[in-house]
Amino acid sequence: MVNDAPEPTSRSGHAQEDDLFLVSIEQQENLEDEDAIFNLEDENVCVNDPFLNLLCFDGDDEDEVDRNSGEDWSESEKYYEKDVEDDEDYEDEGVVYPCYDPSIDWKLAKPIVTMKFENPRQLKDMLINYGVANGYQLVFTVNDNNRLLVRCGTEEINVDGTWKKIKSWKCPFRLWASRVTNDDSFQIKTLNDQHTCSRQFCLGSLVTYAWIAKRFFKQIIKNPEIPLRQMQQDMITKYQCRVSIGQCSRAKEKVLYEFEGGLKDHYARLSDYKTEILETNPGSTVKMVVDTMPNGDIFFSSFYVCFKAVKDGWIDGCRKVICLDGCFLKVSGQLLSAVGRDANNNIFPLAWAVVSVENKENWRWFLNLLRGDIDMEDGIGLTLISDQHKGIIEAVKDVFPNVEHRQCTRHIYANFKKKYRGLQFKNLFWAAANSTNKQFFEEKMEELKSISKGAYDYLMERNPTTWSRAFFEVGRACDAFENGMSESFNSRIRIARRKPIISMFEEIRTFVMRRMFSMAKKSKTFKEEVCPRIRKKQEDIKKLQRHYDVVASCNNIFEVRSEKYAYGVKIQEQSCTCGSWQLSGIPCRHAVAALGFINKDPEAYVSNWFEKDMFKEAYKHGITPLKGSIHWPKTDDIKPLPPKEKQMPGRPTVKRKRDPSEKEKKNKKVTTGRKMTCQNCQESGHNKRSCNKEKKDPEPKEARRKGRKKKDDSRSVTGEKID
Repeated sequence: MVNDAPEPTSRSGHAQEDDLFLVSIEQQENLEDEDAIFNLEDENVCVNDPFLNLLCFDGDDEDEVDRNSGEDWSESEKYYEKDVEDDEDYEDEGVVYPCYDPSIDWKLAKPIVTMKFENPRQLKDMLINYGVANGYQLVFTVNDNNRLLVRCGTEEINVDGTWKKIKSWKCPFRLWASRVTNDDSFQIKTLNDQHTCSRQFCLGSLVTYAWIAKRFFKQIIKNPEIPLRQMQQDMITKYQCRVSIGQCSRAKEKVLYEFEGGLKDHYARLSDYKTEILETNPGSTVKMVVDTMPNGDIFFSSFYVCFKAVKDGWIDGCRKVICLDGCFLKVSGQLLSAVGRDANNNIFPLAWAVVSVENKENWRWFLNLLRGDIDMEDGIGLTLISDQHKGIIEAVKDVFPNVEHRQCTRHIYANFKKKYRGLQFKNLFWAAANSTNKQFFEEKMEELKSISKGAYDYLMERNPTTWSRAFFEVGRACDAFENGMSESFNSRIRIARRKPIISMFEEIRTFVMRRMFSMAKKSKTFKEEVCPRIRKKQEDIKKLQRHYDVVASCNNIFEVRSEKYAYGVKIQEQSCTCGSWQLSGIPCRHAVAALGFINKDPEAYVSNWFEKDMFKEAYKHGITPLKGSIHWPKTDDIKPLPPKEKQMPGRPTVKRKRDPSEKEKKNKKVTTGRKMTCQNCQESGHNKRSCNKEKKDPEPKEARRKGRKKKDDSRSVTGEKID
């Protein structure tokens, strides 16, 4: 009697995603740092999309060539009539048979009598997994599109008393399956699942290179240079199965071939992806540029994305400060990004683009599109922060002629440290960079000049107006001189950067979409008018006010004195002669001391850019969800090919480039090459071909006596003992 197979009770993919999202929000409410949860290392929004998931996880195995033709039916003939009868018996209507669930763990797969499959290929894949997981050497003795006979082990040939050969199988396992009549499905009709054989580690043709490729797909994509010996060893340790180097080599070739073919599909659907974004999020900016070759081939060049909700949030609630940076992608090209700052000093991803290479032309193209999105024509009132990349510097001059362009101080110091090492140079550099007025800056630079004129000239050539706070524009409510926002954003999308282009764009989009929703929800928990991070910073400043003496003047004007310096504070103008209040928008230690003198709360004098209302304005908009890839509109636009890989001159580097601040490896092995001796002049350092000296006869070598040399042996070459 056949029991009805219970239907699986697993939840849908959408419900699982909702649970994951709710858990993320619940965790975020318990964290002090709002940014700690938004990390793409633990996310995978492409898991339920077959197109986006194709190149990110194990792909489907291709159809394999039938391994056994089933020519010899000597052992199976006596079962054939019974199998045909079984085929007729399983045609009863109204009986529900168990169906194979391909979503279960492959190691738990097990054949069950009357189990139905979609096709023979699905049944054979399950049996291969079953054999590998348990070490059974299964053999497909009958293997065609309508029938499948499976035995285990090897066939033995015995001879009876009449010298007649009898074929038999030592292991009793036997499975017979065939196609169901009037039903396009495949079913196990008879099964003996008993095994008397021992575990096998060489499964022969059961484990093909296609099966190996399926198991190593993700690993090979992450590391295309994975050694074949390592794959062979992993097969032994993980799957207890021995395979050849040739199988691993063919599996690696198969994975890389499928990956490149999948890349073509990704780039070909960029036009569909662009149309989907513009239809669901009107007002967004999506641009694609291609390169047309003389032979008519069209290759991908660049792709820019800026959502309407993001740019509206930046315009309404963020300071006019943008960090620019580029980072490498695992597949091909580089990712350019523009990241803003919200009222709580968190990252606010604004726009991102993929380009073939980071150069002046691509940065100019990126900044031109960004300028139109943020409504900053000439850059007046805008501050940009970037590293010292020449392409960014030149492109900013062309696109934003009136912008304030700051350069990342850490990059400048990293280059400065290559020539001028030592704690004294380090302290003077950072003291000059942190100076908030010109007098302090000049004082520290003169001190540096007295130590090293070269160090002074080096820093002055780097244009101090771009890296010292003493020359920054006031009224921007930002005293940052490091490009930390871009570095933080790049680290958040580190896993996404390894994926194909559309999958990466989707990971970034969902990361920003979840973040905007969660930040909007988080803003409702703010109890004070000033955002939490700014309040914490203000509390740290309050601890320093006790070191100052306040002398009142008139009309809320005070003189704040320390042991060495004196500063003038004007409460109404929200200014201090140190320059820090005007620059950062947060009352400095001198202003806090003056406000404490008249019993006023310093938080009331924090810039409006740091209030919770501005935080809410930044996140009041939301990105409209996109449909799955199968529902994207089919367009007749350009379908570009993946960009060509550019071969750089020279041998590719394997070792990671170390930062100057990193220590060298200890006990570095030093080897000396083979010393060359000239056969003409008998000198070392060159050979006979390049020698121009006179020929010399080689010195006669001392003849070595046969046998082992004894201690205190004073015999001559001739063997005579010398007195």
